[in-house]
Amino acid sequence: MSAPGSPENSNLAHYYDWELTGRCVRIYLDAAMAGRLQAQVLQGLESPGGAREIGGILLGHVEDATETTCPFIEDFVPVPCSYADGPFYSLSGQDVLQFESALLRAALAGCDSQSRQVVGYFRSHTRNTLSLAAADLSLIESYFTEPSSVFMLVEVATGAEACTAGFFVWEDGRINSECSSLKAALGPAPDAETSVNPGVSPPPPRAPWRGLVLRLAVIILSTAALVISAIRYLSAPRQTREDVAASANATGLLGLQVESDSGDSGGLVLTWNPAAPEIARAVRGVLSILDGPAEKRLLLDKLQLSSGSVLYTPTGSDIKFRLEVYDARQRASAQILRVLRPAVSPQTTP
Repeated sequence: MSAPGSPENSNLAHYYDWELTGRCVRIYLDAAMAGRLQAQVLQGLESPGGAREIGGILLGHVEDATETTCPFIEDFVPVPCSYADGPFYSLSGQDVLQFESALLRAALAGCDSQSRQVVGYFRSHTRNTLSLAAADLSLIESYFTEPSSVFMLVEVATGAEACTAGFFVWEDGRINSECSSLKAALGPAPDAETSVNPGVSPPPPRAPWRGLVLRLAVIILSTAALVISAIRYLSAPRQTREDVAASANATGLLGLQVESDSGDSGGLVLTWNPAAPEIARAVRGVLSILDGPAEKRLLLDKLQLSSGSVLYTPTGSDIKFRLEVYDARQRASAQILRVLRPAVSPQTTP
């Protein structure tokens, strides 16, 4: 966190700020907003049903200083979760529609040049490692593809006076989900006489029209996504095990598909296209599986990628697969596939 700074920078006096070394990004966080967010995180930990994570949308604006992108995080919008798979913040079914509705409302409000815009995503963190989960990446890659977007995990350390925030950003078209770009303690909100920002020159003011085209595009895309998701959700038939493949066989960049195992194991056979250019030139891959609250990661070498399939026996009814492959220059290509199944009794994976 920055040290107290010059009082003449009154417009930045109530922001924490951190610079991500080597990434040309400087993150500004409203200190009062940080205090409100920490209070809600603690409420989630003290909920009657046990400790629960919360999550939602970050609001603010983005400015450009000299060769530096400056996201200003000024507010947040919590988005409810049904916790169908346990205490972790993982959206499914109606939760996704609520999240898209919240995004749409925020995008519409952001059309006003004086209003805050969507700048990222946040989630409280009660897990072992401060890293983005497969469910987080699915949300980010669906709704937060702007290079200036910021993603924040907030965890409470035992005995600590304040929460710790872990920030993640886009880096050359991908996100290092395993390691936070920046970890920082969030202190209490300062009073009106206290500055938390060092004596740096503020970024230049925004022209009112800047980003208007982008905001209109966000509105159109968000509206389309909301309508499409609502239609799919309301019109989707109840699935049997044999119907799983038909509902999830949308072929994408890597040819990722899934079908039921022909045996009696109740498993799913996940396949991809070994002849796809991205896989043919890949030297390694990572298969992430989010099965309810359980997360698994399989490291795949070139030989395993050439096999083109993996057998997985699920324990839940909502399974998300994410295959990411890397070429010799560490350029990544990825595809996500989600499977909804009827509720089944827990099974043990051989």
